[in-house]
Amino acid sequence: MRAAALLALLLSFPAAAETLVLGIAPAHQRIGQAIAGVIEAATPHSVALRPDGGELAIVDGAPGNRLHLATLYAQAVHVLEPGGRVVAPVPSAAVKRALAAGAVLRAPSEAELQGWRRAMIPAGTYAGQDEPLASALGYVYLAVAADLDRAVVFDIALALMDGRTRLAAADAALAGITPRMLAFGIGVPTHPGAEAAYRERGLLP
Repeated sequence: MRAAALLALLLSFPAAAETLVLGIAPAHQRIGQAIAGVIEAATPHSVALRPDGGELAIVDGAPGNRLHLATLYAQAVHVLEPGGRVVAPVPSAAVKRALAAGAVLRAPSEAELQGWRRAMIPAGTYAGQDEPLASALGYVYLAVAADLDRAVVFDIALALMDGRTRLAAADAALAGITPRMLAFGIGVPTHPGAEAAYRERGLLP
């Protein structure tokens, strides 16, 4: 498996607890299409988009060069006994299989939620879950293969910084994006190409 690196943080969720949004594919696809459009309008790179928006392939680069768009609004912390913590979209096929095999889904502890934003999984999302279940959301971000060409990632990072209006038009959730947010680290190593772009704009020392 190829190592991943952060290209851009697109959105951090508000601190207040919120209900996870189901049926996220249309919003996910809109944002994926907007990102692809921004990249193609501002760089020499072509982008192929998976139908659900979840993967963008840089088709004019080396084979296998890909961006991965985290699932919008629905990446959540699930805690299974047995099984431990599972971070997955909502609803999760893997969680459903575990529950069918006898696992129990419970609310995460404070320690298990460390670094995440509070949220609720709606009642009825999973079999036997009659009440909303406390959970948490993370970030929406773009990740790339760590060995993706530095110049390609540099171009894309600049394009995203300059294409924020187009991204916001795709989905209101992205209206508050700033260059500084794009450059914000989340514990995943930032790709050197993205670092160079953010440094050029004065966002990194």
